[in-house]
Amino acid sequence: NLTWQTKSSVAGKVQYAEKDGDTFPAEYFEAQAVSEPAVNNSGYYVNKATIENLKPDTEYVYRLVNENISELYSFKTDKAGDFSFLLAGDPQIGSSGFDLQIWENSLSKITQQFPQSNLLVTAGDHAEKGKFEQFEIYFAPLKMKSLTNATTVGNHDEKTSAYSEQFNNPNTKTDGTVYGESEAGENYWFVYNNVLFLCLNTNNTNTQEHKTFMEKAIAKNPDVDWKVAVFHHCLFSSGAYWFSPEIEQRRNELAPILTDLGIDVVFNGHEHR
Repeated sequence: NLTWQTKSSVAGKVQYAEKDGDTFPAEYFEAQAVSEPAVNNSGYYVNKATIENLKPDTEYVYRLVNENISELYSFKTDKAGDFSFLLAGDPQIGSSGFDLQIWENSLSKITQQFPQSNLLVTAGDHAEKGKFEQFEIYFAPLKMKSLTNATTVGNHDEKTSAYSEQFNNPNTKTDGTVYGESEAGENYWFVYNNVLFLCLNTNNTNTQEHKTFMEKAIAKNPDVDWKVAVFHHCLFSSGAYWFSPEIEQRRNELAPILTDLGIDVVFNGHEHR
């Protein structure tokens, strides 16, 4: 799933193909985008597209086409079977005067140390104030054009709809009460090499909604090897948030459900003080 913004009101396309040399191949696939005006970037339009039928362990090149054609980018799909992935919590772009430098340095170090990892899972708080300009910095490193990024909504991300305009998440929750206090987005799930990732927006404290969502996702994917939950608010930690009433409520209500549903691993952010 890809997302990009352009000044053109005409919905764009993604053109992609298996990499063959340094130029874009003459034969390629196309995926049509859906476009709508950006709320948090006046004068721009948000394009979202899904490319399909990708082969495992294959390098692809792609470009974005609206009124103009973008430069060429590339990515590599994982092999089938065992895989490794990267986890980052709270990039929180906008919280210091050196955000781009720090984020680029972090990405450079972790991708050099673990070059076999093609998936980056982030546990929320990508932007300090949920501003478009802060997400621009988040995506500025070239590595972000080739690294699959599975995101989770943090408490800072929910301040505006900028998060939902930056990410194109699959299998989002569409039933039940839509979480009305956030413009960022709902729970979603995806399967990656037979691992079910359940990404929850725990700014929503309606535990029953999270339970129902996870039950349905697990029922749709009965044969996965692992079930992984990712959400921002850390239920168990040695930090200051342990004593927070909002964390205590989530800990008391959500933790038993995760156990009952047989969730194998839980990843969180939030607690970085």
